[in-house]
Amino acid sequence: MRVLMLMILAGVALADEPLLRMAREGRVEISGLKMEKVEVSTGNAVNDDGDWTLSFPIDWWRWREVEVKFYPAEDGRGELHLGGPWAMDGERELRQEVLWDQVDDEGFDGGSLPDEWSSPWREYPKAKGWPIDGRDLVASWHGRPLVREMSFKKGESVSIKLIVRAAMPPGFVQAKRLSGNTEAHRAASNLKRGVNLGNCWEGAQGTGAVSFGVDDIDQIADAGFDHIRVPVGWHHRLKEGKPSPEFLAKLEPVLKRALKKDLVVVLNWQAFDDLCGDPEGNSAEFVKGWTAIAEHFKGWPEGLIFELFNEPHGRLEAEVLNRLHTSVIGEIRQRSPERVLMVDPGGWASSDAMGSLHLPDDDDRIIVSIHCYDPFRFTHQGAEWVGLGDVKDITFDGKLPSVVKRRLDDAQAWSKHFGRPVHLGEFGAYRTADDNSRGRYAKAIAEAAEERRIPWCWWEWKAGFGCWDSENDEPFLIQELMGE
Repeated sequence: MRVLMLMILAGVALADEPLLRMAREGRVEISGLKMEKVEVSTGNAVNDDGDWTLSFPIDWWRWREVEVKFYPAEDGRGELHLGGPWAMDGERELRQEVLWDQVDDEGFDGGSLPDEWSSPWREYPKAKGWPIDGRDLVASWHGRPLVREMSFKKGESVSIKLIVRAAMPPGFVQAKRLSGNTEAHRAASNLKRGVNLGNCWEGAQGTGAVSFGVDDIDQIADAGFDHIRVPVGWHHRLKEGKPSPEFLAKLEPVLKRALKKDLVVVLNWQAFDDLCGDPEGNSAEFVKGWTAIAEHFKGWPEGLIFELFNEPHGRLEAEVLNRLHTSVIGEIRQRSPERVLMVDPGGWASSDAMGSLHLPDDDDRIIVSIHCYDPFRFTHQGAEWVGLGDVKDITFDGKLPSVVKRRLDDAQAWSKHFGRPVHLGEFGAYRTADDNSRGRYAKAIAEAAEERRIPWCWWEWKAGFGCWDSENDEPFLIQELMGE
């Protein structure tokens, strides 16, 4: 079997006790028979020399329905594997259990290994133990897939419906569900359409592509935006533990002008890559930095929102991210107990990681902000920094991609379930795409977010993804973003 061989070749010792973690995706593999194509209703299907792997997002707090379709290129029998994501923590496997309530209209009967399925690599868990615990479902993970042989006939597609969710590891504490009528919701009601002041203050001083002044704020307000997001690489701009006076002399006039123009200001910490690579070694600096920032701005109006960290990723995920959020929020609350905050989930602020967030249960002044740049090859065509420098001439027809719809629907569902408001903090398309496609993209995503009552913030004002042409002093995409 292909996955078993990969595990053996990787030198994974099946006898080692794996670490328990929450799964964020389920996986289905089909092998042993040639397919014309394979489709999944949400997620990705990858062909590896004739073997297919389908991956799709799952949650712990709700069941998801996923449909897969196979189009056989020949008659015969193939193997269907139900599993989960493969990952390691150092030299140990992560056991990320996936629960299956239904497969192809087949339910299950209380935790025993179902007929026609096998668990060939490890013993199947006992019915009364974790993760099954006597429930009418089955469980699998990468190191213990459920395997079944299936017959296929050329030209006859096979559709299988899956009902799936993630198992909660022992000791997992569920996030509290709030009322849905909180101070954060009232603050979010003042947000609808925003724009990022990007490519100025994120990197080391003097590396920004553009600069900002009060004239930019006047243009942004006149264009109809109601909030700005201000990304700052604070790790470059703290001097003796406090915000640099030289930097504040440039930043504060912009922020004050925005507040005077009735624009809400979202001030964040951007591009601290060392924190993502080594949270343990850099968390103290991060917490001290936010302590100093909160102390400096503690007397500012409520129209100033702090966003704790842009696009957590790498090792800054799940429990590590939650602990860091708790530490920073505690320091800010000592100085600004009523200030509204924003937090990004892991996975580069992905909606897929929202279920891993565990915010302080007693703090109802927090908005969750996600990002979405799908379809990525369109939005980032020509972008050398993500390896797409040679990609060009990809157009956008104006139809909302299914992956974007799914991300926004997921964010809306999470918001309703947990009673916390959601914000789309970044979306955009690089200027290497044609202007008409960029306009259709801007309009489609903005309208889709507004239909779901999710405020949005375009990336960004006047650099590579800009919606304003500073050279000719005219808009690129303002009409499309504003729905005109």
